[in-house]
Amino acid sequence: MGMRRKLDALGATNTALLCSCVLCIVCIGSRFTPMAKPSHEMLSLNRRSNSVRESSLIVPGERVGPLRLGDTQDRFWELFQRYDPGSEGYTYPCGKISITELHWNNVDSAGIFAYVKHGHIFQIAVADPEFQTENGIKENSRPDAVKRAFPELETYWRVNQRDLATGDRDFIYWVGEKRGIAFEFFYAPDVRKRLVYRIYLFKPGTNFLPEGCVQYPQAWRKIAPYSLEPPTEKQAKPLHK
Repeated sequence: MGMRRKLDALGATNTALLCSCVLCIVCIGSRFTPMAKPSHEMLSLNRRSNSVRESSLIVPGERVGPLRLGDTQDRFWELFQRYDPGSEGYTYPCGKISITELHWNNVDSAGIFAYVKHGHIFQIAVADPEFQTENGIKENSRPDAVKRAFPELETYWRVNQRDLATGDRDFIYWVGEKRGIAFEFFYAPDVRKRLVYRIYLFKPGTNFLPEGCVQYPQAWRKIAPYSLEPPTEKQAKPLHK
């Protein structure tokens, strides 16, 4: 009987060890089970969450948020007047035509400007960091970021367009006429460098002039690509548009 108890005890011990080993293998196996691939819906959701919201997207040559080139003045007020009931437009002459500037003034920024001729918006200027291109370019973006995102831009100098609020230096523009987008750079005294002041949208393939018109005593000069400061007067090339 003593020997049988020993054999029974040994058998029970072996059974317990076997169960432990099986359990351990199961646990280890579960740790190394390949993770399920994310679903197509989850990937789409992640992509959408990482991209710029449609309501804040600047699309070159097309639109900013819901406001599109070609929209009417009434459409502009429909979209933005509810944010600023005091917003008004004003009309100024440009050669033989008149241009009307519409302005939505945001609380924390200069907002959005639209330029109208012949009843339709032909140019939009964005001066609000809430709105940005799909690659993140917006108000106060650095020039190197713009250059990486938008290669092959031409550069223009708006002569005699300056004020103390924008560093008391003439504005510089990087323009992509094929894509319908332009970047206006001002000098920021607090950081001692040029930053994006406004982003302009216009019909691709058309000549760009800020606010639709440059008139005396201002002038519009083409300068070396990606310049950030005006050249000397002898280096500047007069441009007739």
